[in-house]
Amino acid sequence: MKQLTDTEIRVNGITALIASWGEVQAERFISLILREPFDD
Repeated sequence: MKQLTDTEIRVNGITALIASWGEVQAERFISLILREPFDD
């Protein structure tokens, strides 16, 4: 499998989220991820 660039990963991820949940829910998810720390 080809190694993807960071930009390709971001674009593919956003595209997948929008396809799955729609634009509003995808943006909401990204907002939640950026707001909440992962490592508790």
